[in-house]
Amino acid sequence: MSALHFELIAPEGMVAAGAAGMVTLPAEMGEMGVLPGHVPLMTSLQPGAIGVYDNGKLVDRLFVTGGFADVQPDRCTVLAEAAEKVSNIDAEKLTGQIAEAEAALAGAVAAALPGADEAKKQHLQAALNILLIKQKILQAS
Repeated sequence: MSALHFELIAPEGMVAAGAAGMVTLPAEMGEMGVLPGHVPLMTSLQPGAIGVYDNGKLVDRLFVTGGFADVQPDRCTVLAEAAEKVSNIDAEKLTGQIAEAEAALAGAVAAALPGADEAKKQHLQAALNILLIKQKILQAS
């Protein structure tokens, strides 16, 4: 086998699909590479970048907020919570989203009273962390 079929699906629909010589995934235990003939497996994904390679060259980078990958010898299917092509990320908009998330988190921390909603603070921190990972990926491209 010289190629595998790759699909990235998010709730809004198909984000990317096609043949790939290799796909790199932000797996839960670290980055993993998938080549044609890979042993079948399922893995959860952490926020990060998916790399799609053809003939040893990176042809596409995609950002995912998390999800699952189903790897088979002839295909790699990713079901993502949210996904977009790194080339489509608007740096200015992302900077604004980070500022808003930091302000929301600071407000939640400042309002920390007995019985305050700790789950809300954890959710805000997780959302901020995802945005910061997205920014790091954008800056690296």
